[in-house]
Amino acid sequence: MEFLVPLHVADLELAKAGRYHVQTVQTFEDENEKEIVIHIQRLEDQVLGSEAGLELLQEEWFDLTYSLVKKLPLLSDSIRMRLIEMLSAFVSNVTESVLTRRHDDDGDDMIFLRSTFKASVYFLVTSLTSVCSLQIQVEKGILKTKKTQASTSNRIHWSKVVESAIQKLSRSISPATFSMWNMKVPEEEFSMLYCKVVFKLLGNATLCRGKSLKPKLYHLLAMSLQKAPAIHISVVASVIDLIYTHEHLSAPIAELVELLFFKYSNTTFASDLISEIGKISSRDASKDVAGTRNIAMFLSSLSTLTPALIMGNLSFVLALLDSEAYQLRNAAVTCVTQILLWNFRQSRQPDDTVVNEVKKKSRRLKRSDRETKNDLSDSDNNSDEEDSSSSDSVNEEEVEKPDKESPRALPLHMLKNVTLMAVGRLQDKAAVVRRHSIHLLSLLLERNPFMGNLNRKFYAKKRDALTEEMKKKRDEVIAGAEKEINEAMGELIIVNEGTAAPSTAISSDEQGALLEKELQKTVQLLKFYQDAIDFIDEFELQAIPLMGQLLGSKSMSDVLEAIQFFEKAYRFRLGAAQAGIKKVLPLTWRSDASLQEQLSNTFVALFIRIDEDDPERSSPQLVAENLVKFLDECTVAEYTCLERIMGELHRSQKVPMVVISSLWGLVDVTVYPVSVVSNALALLSMIANIDDSMLFSNDRLGQVLTMGFGDVACSPDSRYRILGAACRLVQCIQLEPKQLVAKSSSQTQRRIQRSNLDATEQIVLRLQRFLALDFVGDNGIEMACLHSTWFDTVQQSIESIFSICERPEDVCGDVVKHLSLRLFESETNDVSRVELAHFFFVLGHSAVKVAIHVEKLAAKVKKMRGNRNAAAKPADNSASNGDAEDVAAMEDELGVAAEVEAEEDTFVNNIIQKEIACRNLLGMYGPLIIRVLVGTEDEFKSDELLTECAVVALSKFMAVSEEFCENHLQLLFTILQDSPQPSVRGDVIIALGDLSFRFP
Repeated sequence: MEFLVPLHVADLELAKAGRYHVQTVQTFEDENEKEIVIHIQRLEDQVLGSEAGLELLQEEWFDLTYSLVKKLPLLSDSIRMRLIEMLSAFVSNVTESVLTRRHDDDGDDMIFLRSTFKASVYFLVTSLTSVCSLQIQVEKGILKTKKTQASTSNRIHWSKVVESAIQKLSRSISPATFSMWNMKVPEEEFSMLYCKVVFKLLGNATLCRGKSLKPKLYHLLAMSLQKAPAIHISVVASVIDLIYTHEHLSAPIAELVELLFFKYSNTTFASDLISEIGKISSRDASKDVAGTRNIAMFLSSLSTLTPALIMGNLSFVLALLDSEAYQLRNAAVTCVTQILLWNFRQSRQPDDTVVNEVKKKSRRLKRSDRETKNDLSDSDNNSDEEDSSSSDSVNEEEVEKPDKESPRALPLHMLKNVTLMAVGRLQDKAAVVRRHSIHLLSLLLERNPFMGNLNRKFYAKKRDALTEEMKKKRDEVIAGAEKEINEAMGELIIVNEGTAAPSTAISSDEQGALLEKELQKTVQLLKFYQDAIDFIDEFELQAIPLMGQLLGSKSMSDVLEAIQFFEKAYRFRLGAAQAGIKKVLPLTWRSDASLQEQLSNTFVALFIRIDEDDPERSSPQLVAENLVKFLDECTVAEYTCLERIMGELHRSQKVPMVVISSLWGLVDVTVYPVSVVSNALALLSMIANIDDSMLFSNDRLGQVLTMGFGDVACSPDSRYRILGAACRLVQCIQLEPKQLVAKSSSQTQRRIQRSNLDATEQIVLRLQRFLALDFVGDNGIEMACLHSTWFDTVQQSIESIFSICERPEDVCGDVVKHLSLRLFESETNDVSRVELAHFFFVLGHSAVKVAIHVEKLAAKVKKMRGNRNAAAKPADNSASNGDAEDVAAMEDELGVAAEVEAEEDTFVNNIIQKEIACRNLLGMYGPLIIRVLVGTEDEFKSDELLTECAVVALSKFMAVSEEFCENHLQLLFTILQDSPQPSVRGDVIIALGDLSFRFP
């Protein structure tokens, strides 16, 4: 009989003739740990006490060993360790017996000893793999075992036990032990046991965390391959499967391959492994993305460690360039690059016999090295041309060392090609490739050879000036040459004066050399400027538009990297970078925390932070001016986004107070132009919208009154830009802020009443006069102002009145009365259509604001009643709790409180639905609006501005009153059908959308 290695552990229970098998399996169900330890001790004493451990194959002890190995996953850690130590001792015992045996043993004894040896190794390997699998399951949380404080020490003990077992397994691989087989080669099933335990332990990242275990595993695998060459193909297949399965093994397997090649002289393993990897089909790569990535990491690590191994199998690696998986293409290009760098380093090592000669000709060698480096880079570019997606990470490393003598520096003539390659990969399907491309472009931008200013106009101006200078020099050279020719012709006539000719020739040669030298310098400088322009064009015309598209990517890494790129591009003054920054602004409405943090950091770095090293941001005054300049070029949508960003920055206290003070310093109409003052006020309103306390300190409200509502702000020449911005700032003053507690609200109201009452009253009076057209000259409102800022300023003025007045309806009523008198009770019958359009706009927006004001008052009344009831409850404690509960229950049953609220809601709804747009001062002019829209007067229909304002007023009246809406809804559709003005039809469509939401 002989012990045969089974395919599965349970196969030992199958009875087969001619082999050892298990007769009885013990379950140890009724035995405790102490009794199991006694079994282990008895087994150990019996086997180790016998010659060469031959007792292991006896039926009783063989069955007990198998039963313990099968029970191992259910045992405690201490018993598992004890069992592994015992099995390791069995292997060591039989190994030493084989090494010291005599060679004249008969065949039966040899078979018996060989079976004992095989059984010992098999049981130890099976136990080790079982323990390893169990620990992996525990790490993944499959088995819910409680972690104790001794978990770290247990791991250390396990590492020592496993290391001892592996060392004894390595000891068992020797010519003496394998000589027990015919031809001194064991069967493949037994030889693979050693490889099996190595692969299983390598897959356990916890056990392999120590530095001493992995070398022992490498040695065990190498000895197995060396003594049993038949398992070579199986091991290669298992290694590939191991790399596919475990991400952490890419680098360790590369170390193993290097060790096999250099230390154990195994030259075929690496070749076969790379050959099998090269045969990976695109279909397999697409099925297992993680495994493909692990294979790529392995090839990259192997090429970094030993480029010579890749060099010998380059044909298999190059085949990966045709793979659909970008990871494999990336790995192939990395391998080629590492080979080129390795070859270049080899070529730089001088021969010992010519060291002195090399020292004498160092300059010539440096030049040749540089040429060799350029040639290698060209070769790398050619190999990457087919798939440039993978070159990004490699080229990124090369650019990091801009030293010309560095072997990893990027040659200048390759700058354009590398930039184009990186730009082309911005549209790659893989997020990793796009990220590497953005990194490479950012690195090229930071390490560019054209200094910190990449303004195209600057270099174009320099180039044009230099071109003109070259033309002048060319004309001078031509004129000088003609003069020399004429002088030479004259000297030929005078034969007797030949002695003066040499000095003239010498002087002309010197002048020619100087001119040629200057010309070369000019040509080089001109080439420098042209290269800079080409470099800038590649970024502005190709890279930045693609970066703008990446801002809308679903991948958050694309968005974050694109924001960082735009920040760097803006610092280098690329012309298209500001447009890119504006595309970043809408991202403030996305809720991702990392995106908000990156956006905040970028905006602070570009516009808020004071940087003494940057001449454009070295002081708070310059920072404030940059903010004003940036806002001046923003659209309405960008203004809204910027308002949110500035508010969040001020909320998180990232805006320095010195910058805010500098913005207040710009609010001076006597020093700064209208655009600067209006933008400064707009920026301050963004900040005050979060915290209005700055308006009540240092007489800031008085400054706003003087500068924002003064004569300059209200003059037609300013187009009322300052007035509109000042209104936005005043709107930040809330008598009852929504997000503040009642105490701070009362403090705000008290500050307004005491120290700033005069200023607020003056502001309201100025707004009244503006709305009543008191600041309009005899020529009326300019058309340019009407189509740009007028109606926005009117809207902001009405909003401001409703923000800072306690009775804004009275103020607006006075404005409406004044405008009515101005229009309809004048001495002449001529009515200004512009003033009538203004009147309609004021009517419509006032109606909407009055409705909102009524709803706010109703909500305030409910809140006050709730607070009063809550405060009155403690005072009623004198009454019995039972009586109070009975009264409350009765009121709830009768619905007293609900009835009161219902009556109030009906009253408020009646005011909004009928009083505002139908029966009060505003409602009086509803028929006038209808008359303008449906009348037959040609002068009304031909005026586009009047028609548009009338439609807007009609829409707002309909949005306020449901009754008014029902009566005039058909008119709105008629206007939509018949109006020839696109703006009017657009207003009607927007109004219909609002009405469908207001009255569904």
